[in-house]
Amino acid sequence: MTALHFAIAAVTISVTLVLAAIGFAYKYGKWQGEVNTDRTNFKDFIREVRTDIKKILERLPPPTTASSSPIRLTELGAQISEKLDAKAWAKAEAEKLFEQTEGADALGIQETAFGHAQNFEPPEGLLGKMRESAFERGVDLDGVRDVLGVELRDVLLDRRGIRLSSLDEKSN
Repeated sequence: MTALHFAIAAVTISVTLVLAAIGFAYKYGKWQGEVNTDRTNFKDFIREVRTDIKKILERLPPPTTASSSPIRLTELGAQISEKLDAKAWAKAEAEKLFEQTEGADALGIQETAFGHAQNFEPPEGLLGKMRESAFERGVDLDGVRDVLGVELRDVLLDRRGIRLSSLDEKSN
């Protein structure tokens, strides 16, 4: 191979490498621009999702129960309980359900109490108080019924000799 052929081959390879580098730089720049655009779009999307979630949460009624174990009344739930005299209602209803909870564990008693509170037909006077409490405190009737369920569960557990304090110790 002559020096001329060697020089031509070297120039050809150099030009090819320079063109490849320019092509790579162009493609890399284009790709990076697309990634940045995608990142910006993704950030905008996440902001929109957060805003939508906040709007949904603002529409939810305030909770009447706390989801700690065991389920407890919130301050709002306690106010509703007092207005409805839910403890007296629970004592009367517990008489009807006592045999039904024979041999049940704490969770079974809770399920029975909550099921009864959600499905019973309240007398007109109690229904009126329930509706008034729901309206005044911005909750739905299910939230008010949850309050009744907690109070009923507590009475049934007490009558079965199961103390909430012992349930707290087991859950910790």
